[in-house]
Amino acid sequence: MCALTDRYVYVSGANSTVAADELSIKIDLGPIMERVPYTMVEVISASMLTATDTENVYAIKTQEIAMNGYNAGNSGSYLGTIYNVDTNLSHGPAKQSYVLNRDGAKLVFGGQTRFLTIVVEFATGVVKSLDDITDLTMLLKCSYPRVGEIQEEYRSQMNI
Repeated sequence: MCALTDRYVYVSGANSTVAADELSIKIDLGPIMERVPYTMVEVISASMLTATDTENVYAIKTQEIAMNGYNAGNSGSYLGTIYNVDTNLSHGPAKQSYVLNRDGAKLVFGGQTRFLTIVVEFATGVVKSLDDITDLTMLLKCSYPRVGEIQEEYRSQMNI
């Protein structure tokens, strides 16, 4: 595999655009100055506070479909699972605290992917309303190949 350039993207409610339906957030991964064949995205860390006592685990997903991922419902790509670490918090409106459960998936998106749309899902596949989430933060690692390091068979297919 060729050498990769890594970029870390901090995601929070303050730097994300919430969709009108309050079910998803749009994340800007930042511009990629080179023409690259793919961008690999993984969750390094994640935490969430909810206003109600509900589930023990949630899935963090993108609405975009990754090149190396499969979802039987054809409804996006799985990034990782967050699990309950503290119930009935006494401070503020938050009731439950969640953190990333181990490592997330390394998803590959084609071309110069700039934006991802993130949703939080119940285990049943129903998308959780962002109205109930009092705080959501994530650190994403975005990796893409260095142009000078791309293997020859890919270079011949790209206009570099």
